[in-house]
Amino acid sequence: MPARVTLRAWRRARRAGLAVAAIALSLTLAGCDSENTIQVENTSSTQLRVMVSVPGGGVSSVSPTPGSSSFVVVSEGGTFHALALADSEWLETVRFRRDYLTRRLADPVVRRRLSGDELRQISEQVNDPATEIQRATERPSENIGACTGTVQMSGAGGVAATVRITDNPTSGFPAYVLLC
Repeated sequence: MPARVTLRAWRRARRAGLAVAAIALSLTLAGCDSENTIQVENTSSTQLRVMVSVPGGGVSSVSPTPGSSSFVVVSEGGTFHALALADSEWLETVRFRRDYLTRRLADPVVRRRLSGDELRQISEQVNDPATEIQRATERPSENIGACTGTVQMSGAGGVAATVRITDNPTSGFPAYVLLC
């Protein structure tokens, strides 16, 4: 005779499965805490592709969005190099946003429905992405930021070095500055 699964038995089995998954996740996270990392913190307004040449050889690539951080695992101390350029997917998104807003401004039906303040706001929203696109594409060979730093390993793991990316205060090229 086949066994019938009651709702109560199914719920107990589901809770047990969730408990096992939670334990596995906590063990995984605990294992991550013991690794030494280079934190790549992007406080700029540009999404970047950052390549990090780690001590001992090898290159890792991360793409921290503006206001977030990414981490590169390192296995030994020493000198590292970081190089950043505008992320191509981010650039396409900015272009799409600029083109969409430009089409809205060009549509006479949309223009008639908008107040003067709304038109001015959309116009400003078009100028912001246009400036970002120009900064990222006008001089691509000059729009690469780089820095060199040192990894300080600790036995307990954690952040062994930091790359901080900020907007260029002079609004020059590149549009961002890397600090190691």
